[in-house]
Amino acid sequence: METIRDTDPKLAIPAPAPIGRLYRLPGSASLTLRANGSPAIPRNSEIMSLVQSGTWAPSITNVIDMLNKPHLVTWGAKVAIQELIKVESRYPGVTIQKPSKALAYYKVEHERQRDAAADKGTTVHNACEMLANGQSLDNLVTPLTEEEALHVESWKNWRERWNPEFLATEVTVFGTTLDGLHYAGTADFVARINGKIVAGDLKTTRSGLHDEVSLQLTAVARAQSMSRDGETMEPNFVADAAIAVHLSAEGYAVKQADISDEKWEVFSGLRRAWMFNAFRGQTSPSHPALSRSLAGPEMLIFDAS
Repeated sequence: METIRDTDPKLAIPAPAPIGRLYRLPGSASLTLRANGSPAIPRNSEIMSLVQSGTWAPSITNVIDMLNKPHLVTWGAKVAIQELIKVESRYPGVTIQKPSKALAYYKVEHERQRDAAADKGTTVHNACEMLANGQSLDNLVTPLTEEEALHVESWKNWRERWNPEFLATEVTVFGTTLDGLHYAGTADFVARINGKIVAGDLKTTRSGLHDEVSLQLTAVARAQSMSRDGETMEPNFVADAAIAVHLSAEGYAVKQADISDEKWEVFSGLRRAWMFNAFRGQTSPSHPALSRSLAGPEMLIFDAS
């Protein structure tokens, strides 16, 4: 069941896979909630129309997920086996005794670990945002764990060394690609550094920074509009550069991201691929990937032009 979490961006819509998170334009109708508290998500055909009109737009992260990432398959298998070994060491034979339940449990171990890492990342992001906005961490809903506190300390050290003047934090951006397709996402921060406008992204993943962050920051930097409050729109900042800041318990690392025309072309291509993937080959209401079954050659349709 799709849910809306308190930590989700105000304009976010939790559509089911393979569509994934969408953003709605400020001023457009928000989702209604069912009696059980889950959002009422429209049918795919309605979602497609909203996406095509630009009323709803896919998240930058889901667009970039169109990249092939074979290392995630290997990682998913690894963590499943590690969990199996851990369980079997405590309860020998339980996997064989209940194979169907074991399969259902182990096959989603990577999702459990992913979600736990995302929760930690969200907590660290929230703390860093509060500090960037001059707020006290005493206002955090959930106290930081020891590890999370070390990540936040790394953020403080980065700020002391880089001396950013924050212009916006956790701002929702809206853009269109080279061929006019809509997208949206959240920029962790925009700051003035050394007198220049810099778009920035925070990462807390154990594996560090990956190349696709350049596509993420390219999309943020190229977006035409932004919303600070989820209610109104204004022109986006014109970024002179972009950086990715990786926070860990041991410290921080900073890398500049390429936001050139070449990366913009790559992101634009992935946005078109997202449409095909999200709607199972149907790139528009009149263009499904495959027709219904044909009884004979007389049913073929040829382009009259």
